[in-house]
Parts: sequence; C-alpha cells; structure tokens
Amino acid sequence: MAIRAKRGWDRALVTGGSAGIGAAYARALAARGTHLVLVARDAERLEKLAQACRTDYDVDVEVLPADLSDERQLADVESRLFGSPRIDLLINNAGIGTFGAFHEHAVDAHLREIDLNITALVRLTHAGIAAMGRHGSGTILNLSSIMALAPFPGSSVYAASKAFVSSFSEALHEELRGTGVTVTAALPGIVRTEFMEHADAHHLDGVPGFASLAPEFVAEATLRAARKGKALSIPGFGYGLRPPWSAPHPARYCADSTASVPAVRSGHSRDFQRNQHRARGRRRRCRRRRPWRLRADRARNGSATHNACRTAHHRRRRRPHQLVPPL
Repeated sequence: MAIRAKRGWDRALVTGGSAGIGAAYARALAARGTHLVLVARDAERLEKLAQACRTDYDVDVEVLPADLSDERQLADVESRLFGSPRIDLLINNAGIGTFGAFHEHAVDAHLREIDLNITALVRLTHAGIAAMGRHGSGTILNLSSIMALAPFPGSSVYAASKAFVSSFSEALHEELRGTGVTVTAALPGIVRTEFMEHADAHHLDGVPGFASLAPEFVAEATLRAARKGKALSIPGFGYGLRPPWSAPHPARYCADSTASVPAVRSGHSRDFQRNQHRARGRRRRCRRRRPWRLRADRARNGSATHNACRTAHHRRRRRPHQLVPPL
C-alpha cells in the first residue's frame, strides 16, 4: 500500500498575521522551519511578531503592511505572490465581522466587510493559484467559519460572506484536482481572540468555556488538514459531531432575536423524520411480500398446511406465477 507523503511548505504568506489566529499560524509554521511573509495593517505589531519568530525559530520573516480593503495595497500583496522567493502556502485569514441588526449598521460598513471577506480573498486566491500552478504545487487555506453552515440572524453579512468562502473553496478544491495545488476551507467555531471585541460580540460571552477554542489549537488542526490536502477542516471535537439538520438555531445566541424567528428543535428535522417513517413502512411491506419466506417455511416444516393464514395473505398479493406449489 502506497503511503502518501505529507505536504511541507518552504514559505507561507499569512494575511491578518498580527494577532489572533493569524499570529498562531505564524508561530506554528515558524516552529516547523517555514519562512514567512506576514500581512496586516498594524506594522508595529507585525514587526514585533516577526522579530520574535526570527529569534525563537531562526526563520526568514518578511513584513508587508497592507490594508486589504484598499485596492492599491491589495495589488501589492498580489504582486508578492508572483515574486521571489516563491510562496507555496497562502493563508487567507484576514477578515472582519459586524454583529447586530443589519439595518442598524451603516451600509458602508457592510460593503467594507464584503470587500475584505470576499473580494480580497477571491483576488488573492486567484493570484495564488496562478503563481503556484506554474510550479505544479502549492496550498491555499481560506478561513471561513462554523457560521457558514446556517443563516445567522444578528450577523447576516458576516455569516453569508463565510458561506461564500466555504462554497468557493470547496468548488476550487475539485477544480484543481490533479494539478498539485489544493484549496482547504477552515471552519472554526468560537475562538478566543481580539476579533470578538472588535466585532462587539459580547452576547457570546456566556458561551461555555469548552465551546471556545484556542487559536493555537485552530492553527494546528487546520494546518494538519491542509497538509493532507483535505477540502474542509472543522476544528474541535464538539463542532464536528452535530449534523447540519440538528444544529441549534443561531438566533438563541443573538442579543435581539425576535419571536417571529422560528426555533429549530434539537434532533432531526421534520422532513428527515418523515422520510425515515416512510422508509420503515416500505421495509415492512417488503418483508410481508417476500416469496422466499414462504418457501423457507415449507422446506423447514415439510407441511403444506403450515401457517395457512400467512399463505393466504401472500396469495392475495401475488401473481399466479409467483406462488410456490404445495410440497
């Protein structure tokens, strides 16, 4: 049996690399000897993290301050993907989120969120595939969210943007099959980072501690999945267990959820239960109509009068050529 070699990276470009999950990615990769290109708006924090990685892990770290919602600065990051030294791992981690009613936020804030979460990610992914395709190898890791699996009242734009990231990444994973370039979507749950404070997501403060993930754990789990070439990675044992139809409705975690939003009961959906009931009925009817049961009874007992009622029941439901002659 052939053993598939694990993917290793020489140099990685990480967006949103100054704090949170991005900083955890930087440290995890540097610990494995991967050189880094760190991209974020905060140049001071980037330089501080870069110096720590150089000192602790003896790797080469480039600092590229950029606001990816600005088209000119985004173009500079795209150019770096085609530059030298070559980038063979792209981590699209940068993103922002807003929580609260959609109409209570300025439309410009929503558009900026779309520009950073979707437009910048699409452009960098396109440039990364083009650059990596020339060499026949490379990995792209796009950060989505567990919120991509269902509509999320109270954060409609953010959840929808992450749903796009997941669908987009899964489609590219299939398109690029056999090219040597892989795309993986990471869907972490609630992660203990500064993101929650910046997004004003204080309604999630009451979430149990076991449901919150450490950024270092998320980085290690998703890098492991990307190294194996998987399409999706959902870090955290509890997040991966619950099927989509039994997920709790996100409105219960929102600050101002309204009574008009129907709550989804735990367990299977009504459609799933109805289909299961129909399947059980079909199985019961098939068992009653199987002619081999009649043959087995007669062969076992050697009597034509055995179970006469059941024999009559079968004869009423079968064509003449399907009946078994008496022994």
